[in-house]
Formats: sequence, structure tokens, C-alpha cells
Amino acid sequence: MLVDDIIVGSIMWGETLFFELRWPRPMCWLGVRVPFDRLLAGHADVEWFKGDIDVMGGPLSFDREDIDRAMAQARRELTALDAEWARYGRSIDPDPAVIERAAGVRAAQELVWNGKMKWPPDFSAGFTAAEVKVAKFAADGRLQATQDGSQEKIRGQTRRLCDQGFDRVALIRALVTEAASVPGWHPWMAAGAIARQGGSQLAQLLGINAVDPFGTLLAGLGAIPGRPESEAGVGNICIIKPTPDNPLRADPDVDERRRHILDVLGRELAAFPVPTSNPVVIRCYAKCTPGLFVSAGIAVQHCPRCASA
Repeated sequence: MLVDDIIVGSIMWGETLFFELRWPRPMCWLGVRVPFDRLLAGHADVEWFKGDIDVMGGPLSFDREDIDRAMAQARRELTALDAEWARYGRSIDPDPAVIERAAGVRAAQELVWNGKMKWPPDFSAGFTAAEVKVAKFAADGRLQATQDGSQEKIRGQTRRLCDQGFDRVALIRALVTEAASVPGWHPWMAAGAIARQGGSQLAQLLGINAVDPFGTLLAGLGAIPGRPESEAGVGNICIIKPTPDNPLRADPDVDERRRHILDVLGRELAAFPVPTSNPVVIRCYAKCTPGLFVSAGIAVQHCPRCASA
């Protein structure tokens, strides 16, 4: 469920993760645990890639004319709102940059609600992915790694995403703490301190190689007693290795796989109506044909084709 919590944003990791992977939340589309063989169906290399993509995504796109029209309307509405508030001695932040950002968010949301986003998404605007590996930090101070295989295997699994031609790829080393009460400490402060302690231990075990074509992020979540991680927790994230543009994109074989994947993804998403809520979440279940479905704004949902969950 950790990946689902990343998608719906209930884990408060700030915007570092989304900035590194160019996911302008909530104005983005995100694919969750999509198998390689779904995206490489019919490709000669399909047998070489096993498993799935934990998270992939990119920004939502809109026509320039629609954006300009919606921005003009949003500016007028914010100006009118400012004038109304001024009657009561209050005002919107006068900084033009702040107003412009607010107008941009308002305009984009209006376009989404009115079904004006480009669909399927414009993949040229961004197509990135992440491998997620989770470890647990016990209340007694022991780090319990739950990842399968060695550090080298984990790096190899992440490199597979680079071999698919994503623009950027990151390895997210997530740490979830066991909830614990510390006498005299506020639960949130204790959770944050425990998460930092566990994160420090995990960081010492990470096998970072400067030549890796992907970035590495360390994300911690301190659990709160009596509350599930999906509802409450203290999050922090740090960049262990910045996420570079994928250097393997220059390989003709990698570029050919990318074009095949985007062709498959585009055809399948075109079968769905334009979403009118965000973020747009794409899922896949084994019983489905062709296999993908869109649950806009919802991270966990039964498949409308086969009722799988």
C-alpha cells in the first residue's frame, strides 16, 4: 500500500520526490505497478523484462489557446476577489508572481474539470519512472530490510527502467518506522526523530555508484501510535544522488523500446474518455483485456472491467 499512499499524497514527503521526477502534482498522470509485458506486448524484447513498474508518470498537458483563455479568466476572478476583500480591509498577496501562480493553478483545474486536458497525455512533456524499495525500522532500533536481493540486484532492477527509455528514473529507498511512544515526547516529534534515526542507518547501507543512470532518494515515514501510515505520519525525504536525465536514451535499442511502449500506452488510454479529475491514476490487473484502466483522482479502485481490486 505504500505506493498507493505516494500517489494519493497521504505521505507528507513534500515536493522533492515530485520535483525530481517532474510530476507536477496534482496536475499529472501516474501509472501504478504496470507490468513490463503489458507495455512491451508484441515487442521482441518482451521476454527479457520481468516484473512491473512501481510508479511512472508525467505532467498533464493542455492546448495553448485553452490555457491562455483560462488564465485570463482566472486573473479577472482573482482581481475581483481582491477588490471584494479590500472592502473589509483584507487583500490577496500583492506579489504579482504569487497571483500568477494562483491563476495558473486555478486555470489548470478548471480545464481539467471541463475535460480540456490533452488525452492521451502528451508523453513528450515528460515520461519518468521510479523503483520503490521499502525497509522497516523496528521500535527497538533494528533495521529490518524487506527488499528482495542484494544492493546490486536492486540497482539492476532500477536500471531496467532506464532501459525502457524513460526520461528520468529514480530509486526510492523508503523507510517505514514501527510506531512507538516516547515518554515526555509529543507523538509527532518522536515519530520524526525515529524516522531520522532509521534513515541514517539505511543510508549507510546504500550502494551508490556515481555512474548509475538513475537517482537515489531516501524517504522516511515515522508512524504515529494508533494510526495507520496511510492516515498519519511524519515524512521526510532527502536526495542521496540527484536524478539525471537518462543517458541511455541515446541508445537506438532503448529509444525503439520507448517508442513501442508509448505507442501501446497511447492506444490503450485513447479507449478511455478524457478524465475530469486529477491526478489521473493508471492501473493494470491481470484479468483485464487490454489490461489498463484509468481511475482519475483515485489511487485504489476496483477495475471496471473485471472487478479486481
